[in-house]
Amino acid sequence: MAHDPDLDPLLKALRDADAALAQRLDGIAARLERLEAAPPVSAPPAPEAPKPAEPLPTEGSPAGFSKIGELKIDRRLTFDWSAFDIYLPQWGVGPKSVGRPSLLDWQADGSVIVNAGFGERDPATGRTWHTGAMQGQNGMRHALGRVGAEIHVTRPHAVAAFFGHADNAKEIDFELTFLDGKPGWSPAVHMPKAGGGRVSSSRRIMRRAPLADRVQRLEYDLRPDRCDFYCDGEIFETIYPADMAEGGTWDTTTVMTVFLSVEHHEAWAGWSAQDYARGAQMRVHAVTPKAVWIETPDKAPLPRPVAGGTAVDPAPRTINGGAWLFTQKEGSTSGIATDGRTVVMGKTGTGESSARATFAVTPGVPHRASFSVQGYLSVTGAGQGWAGLSSGSHVRDFVPSKDSETITISASRATLSQMTDLRIEPVRAA
Repeated sequence: MAHDPDLDPLLKALRDADAALAQRLDGIAARLERLEAAPPVSAPPAPEAPKPAEPLPTEGSPAGFSKIGELKIDRRLTFDWSAFDIYLPQWGVGPKSVGRPSLLDWQADGSVIVNAGFGERDPATGRTWHTGAMQGQNGMRHALGRVGAEIHVTRPHAVAAFFGHADNAKEIDFELTFLDGKPGWSPAVHMPKAGGGRVSSSRRIMRRAPLADRVQRLEYDLRPDRCDFYCDGEIFETIYPADMAEGGTWDTTTVMTVFLSVEHHEAWAGWSAQDYARGAQMRVHAVTPKAVWIETPDKAPLPRPVAGGTAVDPAPRTINGGAWLFTQKEGSTSGIATDGRTVVMGKTGTGESSARATFAVTPGVPHRASFSVQGYLSVTGAGQGWAGLSSGSHVRDFVPSKDSETITISASRATLSQMTDLRIEPVRAA
């Protein structure tokens, strides 16, 4: 067949198309090989019940927020640190936790659902907690200023977390805890310690923002003299350098990276084994892709409560006529449950928590202290110390020598324990 020069452009186009198709097929084959080589991941538990569609947080979101879907996301796990705003880490979140990008469910509206739960069994560590996780890069890295995220916790059974973290132990936290019988956002500041390690905002018990079944806007604003914590545009807690344990530095120069995940923590967070077994989920709608420094805040910072001791609750409460005060150190929790009768506390590692109740009594008159314990607590007062009280009812008779009697309880094991219906009353004659 004779050569027809008029066909040359068509033949060239066909050859180019064939080469492009071959290149795409090679890329797909390589991607399939990587997916097949990845370890299997158990799907998180199915949602408990379908929820109606929620309104998107478009109106009302402050300037500076962007939907997750509008940012550059490294979904192919290239880890090209200069090219993307959001990376999907696969690091360990805790001693038995790992980040899994497969547990992120990207939505058409620009949000992302972060799933978490127990995955396959690891022969070395037992059941392993898996969570979807996101790491902010480029503009989301910051040393100080105001950053935030719009989050809806759709299955509150674990520690949903939004935080900034630096390798030198500097960290600003929003963590979902279950304390005093209800879930809420616990704020915390951690700063580097001279010689290594870190110190935390553990000199008093911090206020929490209540969890709501809707989108909530969480923001922290780190400044040279304080850190303000916002929920839906209102400051609910301000942490000052004076709230930090001794030996730390109020660091406003080391750059932090923003993370979002759902984590498994120890007893201090308040979630039970049954909670974690149900799996957890949060939906992230928007974040601030760049930290904002506002010289004059739109809200006044909260004054620091004046309280002595270590992490003293500034608001004493009453049960059966006894005035309760709570103290805690990092890695512990204490408080009154919503029934108004039960004191709950727990610890982990070196953390300590205690509670002290003071009752008015009549000197020289026989009295009786009575209460019930679930778990394991140490109790002092009423004339003696009762170390290591286990579950059950406990009664002690004593004769006070002054007009008040103080009962102190402390958590001595890494589990949540509780004391119910502590009473001190005169002993009636038979």
